[in-house]
Amino acid sequence: MLLIFTVLTYFLLNVASYETLNRQAKSAFKELSVILNRKIDWSDELEKRALEYLQSPGSVKADVIIKGKKIFPKDDSSPLGVKTWNTFRDRFKKNEKKVRNLPEGSKYGCNLIFKTTPKNQILNGVCLYNKKK
Repeated sequence: MLLIFTVLTYFLLNVASYETLNRQAKSAFKELSVILNRKIDWSDELEKRALEYLQSPGSVKADVIIKGKKIFPKDDSSPLGVKTWNTFRDRFKKNEKKVRNLPEGSKYGCNLIFKTTPKNQILNGVCLYNKKK
């Protein structure tokens, strides 16, 4: 019985990561982007496309793509927003010029897949930016 409960919990945690972006993670992505460019707008459509990108990278195009992946110890109890910030902070610094130079009205959306394995927690995410057309 305990084994079934454990497997079910593991499955539900992994499925949940595919459906909606956690509010804390979304806030972290927005803060990182706004620090670099206050004139760009979040897009729910690009949030969905970012998840598609994570599942099949060749299927989605964007003007700027910032990817991040980080492995955390299994016992790391930091909130997902903190893990997102820690994963992407340096990647945003590296791509600062690209994000800063996006014109006003450009759109962006981010998403992630968070998995727990027997030894680790793995955060794999991406932000997609499209210039205003």
